[in-house]
Amino acid sequence: MTAVRKGARMVDLAWLTWRQHRWTIVVTAFAVAGYSAYLLVLRGDFVQVACRNAGSCLNIGPAPQILVSFLLPLVSPVLAGIVGLFWGAPLLAREYEQRTHMLSWTQDVSSTRWLLTRLALLGSVVTVLSAGYGIAGTALVRQIVAADHGRGFGGQYGPFTTTGFELWPPMQVVYALFGLALGVAISAVTRRTVMAMGVTLAAFIAARVLIAVWARPIYLPPMRSTFPIGERQPA
Repeated sequence: MTAVRKGARMVDLAWLTWRQHRWTIVVTAFAVAGYSAYLLVLRGDFVQVACRNAGSCLNIGPAPQILVSFLLPLVSPVLAGIVGLFWGAPLLAREYEQRTHMLSWTQDVSSTRWLLTRLALLGSVVTVLSAGYGIAGTALVRQIVAADHGRGFGGQYGPFTTTGFELWPPMQVVYALFGLALGVAISAVTRRTVMAMGVTLAAFIAARVLIAVWARPIYLPPMRSTFPIGERQPA
């Protein structure tokens, strides 16, 4: 009797994906976990701040001031950029450069299944990491707003401000998945790892700037007011 070889199982493809991307996943996970933990520590500091009798909620030392006022708005889009640069861009380009695709895609696993499995597994990890980061960031900015008691600083981090909106967990997930998809698409076209990383970085920055400058102001419809002719326009 002749044995018939079955196709690779999902667990086999998952193990292969883990073996090839384990260091990227581990390093990114540790970085995200560490930064998210620090955001939660900052949130605890704001909980303990007595803002009722203080002139500002930032009387908690210079390091938290720098992070909240400067680093927090800048770091919010970094995770998605890292995913696109180091997860998405090398995914196909490295296979083409090392010519391992000629071996991988001529076995019992089709190129479509190979790619979809990797995207599904890496996308799941990206979703978990970005959602956790967004939850930690949102918890911090909400505590800042609650502790400020209307003194002005907390208004910079409300839910409809740029920083508050960027840190919203669904936005972090969408941006990270976009970065992954962008990197994979560019790597399929360039087929060169360094070139794919450079083009991905430039395209991601351009997309973020276009969204922030052009698209975001028209997310909501403009406010309209009607009043009879001859009467004062309502404020």
